[in-house]
Amino acid sequence: MSRNHEKSGTYLEVSAVTKNCPKEGFRWTRRTAIILGTFGFVGVLQGSCYSLLAPFFPLVAQEKGNTASQFGLVLGIYQLIVFLTAPLHGLLLSTHVPAKVMLCTGMFVDGACCCLMGTLVLSPPGQTFFGLAMSIRIVESLGFTATLTCCYAVVCAEYPNHVEVAVPLTELAFGLGLIVGPSIGGVLYEYGGFILPFVLVGSLLVASSFLTMVIFPDIDMPHEDSTVAMKDVYDCKIFVDLFIVVACFITLGFNEATLAIHLEQFPLQPSLIGLIFMLGGGTYGISSFPFGQVCKRAADPRRICLLGGISMLTCFALIGPQPFFNFAPTVPIISICQLLLGLGVASYYIGTFMHAIKHSVEHKGLPNNLSTFAILSGLFSSSFSLGLFIGPIIGGALLDRFGYAWASTFAFGLQVVVMVVLVTTLACDKIHQPRLQEKTPLLKDKTNHGK
Repeated sequence: MSRNHEKSGTYLEVSAVTKNCPKEGFRWTRRTAIILGTFGFVGVLQGSCYSLLAPFFPLVAQEKGNTASQFGLVLGIYQLIVFLTAPLHGLLLSTHVPAKVMLCTGMFVDGACCCLMGTLVLSPPGQTFFGLAMSIRIVESLGFTATLTCCYAVVCAEYPNHVEVAVPLTELAFGLGLIVGPSIGGVLYEYGGFILPFVLVGSLLVASSFLTMVIFPDIDMPHEDSTVAMKDVYDCKIFVDLFIVVACFITLGFNEATLAIHLEQFPLQPSLIGLIFMLGGGTYGISSFPFGQVCKRAADPRRICLLGGISMLTCFALIGPQPFFNFAPTVPIISICQLLLGLGVASYYIGTFMHAIKHSVEHKGLPNNLSTFAILSGLFSSSFSLGLFIGPIIGGALLDRFGYAWASTFAFGLQVVVMVVLVTTLACDKIHQPRLQEKTPLLKDKTNHGK
């Protein structure tokens, strides 16, 4: 590496990545405060932009002549675009586009489109409303993808020895956005109509994009020799991690698209519906940090996913409830189920993401830098977005045809499949682990003799 490159900060070595996160403990420096503070604020705003429409948009869409399948597609198309473009954003961030540019551009596009969503109240009903909503959500999702991929890749690259702190803090911020989004959206819709929640939150995100351009530090790009390709990261274990994430977020997307309709049977104000949505997002954000600490100390972070599976199964057994239960749904039961849902999503996502990082860096020997983490971030962003795309579409279609109780059987059955796959994978790894440990000393001896 030349001295010119060292001075300009164009390239990034592993030692440069780890300078802000010594192994003896996580240290709060000015750079750390700016990076995590920015991602925290951005996470809250982006979580709010994504979730604020949940309590009232399905109701407004029905008034505009749209079916449950149509507004389910409006909610889901956002995540389809993230699914299709997140790996591309990860590759661009890994090799070409500076992190600061991707972050600020994504924030601006996301916020501007959020403001435009508020103007849909002026749209004619029927297919015009549906088409405009779809178009705005597609462009908005491109901004969201750029920002999200950047956030996870940068925090992992800046603090690779303390991923259990940095990633859950980012998750906590997004979870808080999921909290305040539906609750603020419901309150503002109740008192200011359809346009106010979108314009207020979107304007804050646009203004924040300009502020971030000024205060956010430059993030070094990885050296050309240490960049990672998609094929280097992807293998069977990563595939299982991604499958679990997809299935987890299918159930979350199902909940987003159908819960407001399920709650129509109770005399609740939009603000109260928003508070019920808040429970899941709050539990998701708050529980991410302790799950990160547990995963850091666990031999296999995926074991924490077993708790997520139990929580998910309990949630979708009771929230409908399942047709084989002989009791009527109540607001307290539904609220408890939202808490269980948030707990399950957090344990699934943190457990699989931490396992993917540990497997890629420690077991496969990939570089501990922005390139590896950008690819992983793109894959995981793509996977949870695929789930959030499929979930609302299936949820809306099943709700139209069978009603909520039978529709929730799909989510329950999917979690049964996830638990079977997870337990089988953990058991197989446990069986093969002794063989790998027997081979490891031989490999080390060969390496030492080679030196």
